[in-house]
Amino acid sequence: MINILLTFTGFHDPYSLGLLGEEEQQGPILSLIKERPFDQACLFSTPNAEKNTTETRNVLQSLYPGLKISVVDFLLDGPTNYFSILKGMREHLKSICNATDKANYYVSITSGTPQMHACWVLLVASGEIPARILNVRPPRFVT
Repeated sequence: MINILLTFTGFHDPYSLGLLGEEEQQGPILSLIKERPFDQACLFSTPNAEKNTTETRNVLQSLYPGLKISVVDFLLDGPTNYFSILKGMREHLKSICNATDKANYYVSITSGTPQMHACWVLLVASGEIPARILNVRPPRFVT
């Protein structure tokens, strides 16, 4: 079984500035992959986060050469439009699941908008996506 991470890229990926000293820190996707290895990462890229997606993919390829990375262009009417988000997720996830035999899916609800997070939770909780939900907290909030 292979382990596949499904996640939107956000404005804190691949790196973000910390609160103290404005030091650059790993963003949610890099932090998650550092803690839990995956065989594949599927990055959902929205029009406003294309630059973040490209940079995240490049950093991941550099740090984890064995990680298979795919980018899904996710066109949205708006990043807060629940209907558009759910419709797009269902379309893309159907093709991802059909293309992969025997996989463990993991969904990161850290990157993206709160509406995207809610849609991930809805699809996983309903059983529509056979996945486990993962969340990463920024280091500044971890004691």
